[in-house]
Amino acid sequence: MALTNERWLKWAVARYYRSLGYKVSMKPARAGNAMVDGIAIRHVGERIAIEVKSPRDDIVRGIGQCHEALAAGYSRPVLVTTLRVASKLKKRVFQRTGMKLVGVDAKARIHGYVADGWRLLSQTATFFRFLERRPGLLDLELVCAGSSSSLMINH
Repeated sequence: MALTNERWLKWAVARYYRSLGYKVSMKPARAGNAMVDGIAIRHVGERIAIEVKSPRDDIVRGIGQCHEALAAGYSRPVLVTTLRVASKLKKRVFQRTGMKLVGVDAKARIHGYVADGWRLLSQTATFFRFLERRPGLLDLELVCAGSSSSLMINH
């Protein structure tokens, strides 16, 4: 039986949000009547509450803390757990509210749940950081498989 350390989950999600340009503090922060495990701030009005739950923690309590963060004025709460635990949760709660569900796999890669399933998020952040460091390097067209939409990136 593998045990997941909550500190490792906090490290993985903080690394991900820092790669997106957020200032991250993984110190407990007040969110209304509850405490969340960390916050990520990018712009003046954008504050993300981060609640981390290991597989042995109470997930329902974490969902309640995320709802409290929404009521307290955070722009988006994020519930972070292992990918194995997150894939077993009913996604209806996260689809109807402004909450985001994030799963961390064994290689510390971040997966986010979107309406049509799980998406690997950490490689996308790495790709866009690569392009930001190399302006004018290339013009690239990304075409989603099975979709008619495309995205042009011109530097």
